[in-house]
Amino acid sequence: MPEKVQLSTPAASGAWASTQADSIIVAANKYRDNLVIQQWSSDPTYLAFGQAAVSLSGYAMMTAGSVCVVHGPLAREAVHAINASSKTASGGYQEGLSIA
Repeated sequence: MPEKVQLSTPAASGAWASTQADSIIVAANKYRDNLVIQQWSSDPTYLAFGQAAVSLSGYAMMTAGSVCVVHGPLAREAVHAINASSKTASGGYQEGLSIA
């Protein structure tokens, strides 16, 4: 019997926006194994996984072009974001599924 081969397949991509209030920018997905989040705006944005985002806490994306790459169980959680300025932050994401 052949061995199972684990592959990563692109599942979804999209854009996100966050404000000074906690926002879910990527929904939870129990099948997701990989997630890449990129910030397009230049305002500091803070991320949290599976819990509300808090300004000045968690994973910080400080400038346009910042990237967060997450693998495994943490990638399956809902991603929350909060913007540290009075403007709206924006970006995009690409998720991958694992097939065994």
